Amino acid sequence: MKLFKLLLMMFGLVVSQMASAQINMALLGDSIIDDYLGPSDFIGTNTNLAAGSFGQILAETRGSQINFGSYRAPTNNSADAWDSIRNFGYEYNWATAGATASPQDINLDFNGRLVSSQPGVIDPMEDYVSLPVASNLGVQVAGLTPSITAGDVDTVVISVGPNDFFYHTNVIDTVDGGLYPAYDGQIDEAFTNLVADSILSSIDELQAAGDVDIVLGLLATIPTMTQAEIDGVGVVNARLLTEAAAKGVVVLDLIEWTVSGENVDPITGDVTIGNVVVEYGSVADRNTDLGVEGDGVFCNFEGECPLDSHATKYLSEDGMHLNTLMQGMLANEIITALNSNFGHNIELLSDNELLSLVGVSQVPIPAAAWLFGSALLMLVGRKRYKV
Repeated sequence: MKLFKLLLMMFGLVVSQMASAQINMALLGDSIIDDYLGPSDFIGTNTNLAAGSFGQILAETRGSQINFGSYRAPTNNSADAWDSIRNFGYEYNWATAGATASPQDINLDFNGRLVSSQPGVIDPMEDYVSLPVASNLGVQVAGLTPSITAGDVDTVVISVGPNDFFYHTNVIDTVDGGLYPAYDGQIDEAFTNLVADSILSSIDELQAAGDVDIVLGLLATIPTMTQAEIDGVGVVNARLLTEAAAKGVVVLDLIEWTVSGENVDPITGDVTIGNVVVEYGSVADRNTDLGVEGDGVFCNFEGECPLDSHATKYLSEDGMHLNTLMQGMLANEIITALNSNFGHNIELLSDNELLSLVGVSQVPIPAAAWLFGSALLMLVGRKRYKV
């Protein structure tokens, strides 16, 4: 009888933990946390991929504990979208593909790259056009703050900033393709302060709107960045680590798991999840890794779903965004931050859960676990019989 009562108390404790208050979470930033829904070629704010962002993964696996608001499925009609910022997807996800921290312009060359009379020298007066980027953090914050004031959102995750450096230093050649340096794209103190100040002032606005917990992702560097850009990112992150933290914000390195994760090979960077090995830097192929017969949870707007081979790729089929399993690693980083800093008790995503999202065979439960479970059930049954 005592054992049965103990088990009953333990069950009650688990139930009480599961019934803890739901988190109402908003997402702000760029395509790293935008809903990968599409049709990106029609409206331009959602990335059309057969992969799940960490927000979509959390909504799929922890929807009873983390609420992202109502959901609007993508269509070919812009009138069905939330607005020109959120497009489709979850109500509290204001992140958009290509967004910046600060107001930025995208440099587009519609005439082709000009070359001076000196061979190999670029004319300093390039004939390109600068157009405002569709979305920046300040615009997203303005859209979200009414939900915080109304008490509908109590937690915000922010990840934005690398695009600021891209737009500031590059020109997109729309004639010949590719990129070339913007002649006035200097990474100086004025620019790094602009990026950092935009993030810090947005935090102030969010906190002024109401009681809200904030997780801020540090800016990440990418292999194509110049040393000046990498140094500039370091300057911005240094300010965020001190000044955002002083505001009570949790500052998180979202890609720390790529270095310190237990399932990451420290030499190759390959990631092992259950019985699936994901080669670092590998890219999913739209023709060979997707199909209408695929059975992954996240499919693209055209109805193509991940085949088993899609799960083994580090990057999604656009070659730029982390694939589903890697986004699952990010999801666990967010869960850990929520539990450690805000007193939540959300279970981390298991290998089985992650693999089920991509439609591959799940990790078998060790025989010892089955034996333990069976023995416990038999023990409870015997005690129950004697009472």
